[in-house]
Amino acid sequence: MELEFAQSSVPPHLCATGGLIVRCVDGREALVAIRPFRAGEVLFTFDHATWRAGRDAFTVDDPRGRPVHDPLLSRVAHALEANCRADFDRMALIARRRIDPGETLTIVRRPSASQAGAPT
Repeated sequence: MELEFAQSSVPPHLCATGGLIVRCVDGREALVAIRPFRAGEVLFTFDHATWRAGRDAFTVDDPRGRPVHDPLLSRVAHALEANCRADFDRMALIARRRIDPGETLTIVRRPSASQAGAPT
């Protein structure tokens, strides 16, 4: 996966949480580490989380299956082997393992109830 600037000449955006930057990765805005993070470290908190009536590409399911949107969380990519996890008790994104500078932050996206039984 190659990191690149968005098509416009706008530079990447720094996140106020420190150590993260928003970059265009594979044609989509994503959060990328610009410093190392330790396993178990809080990367950022969900300060602007809202629960939505329906799922979309910008929501993550909480433990009860309710779709949650947070502006930073919506920029975390999805992967089968994620390097982060959403902790809804702490309302924070936590590193599952060491994350090196240049790595895109990823979480596991749980399938919705309608997708869970669908053939792949």
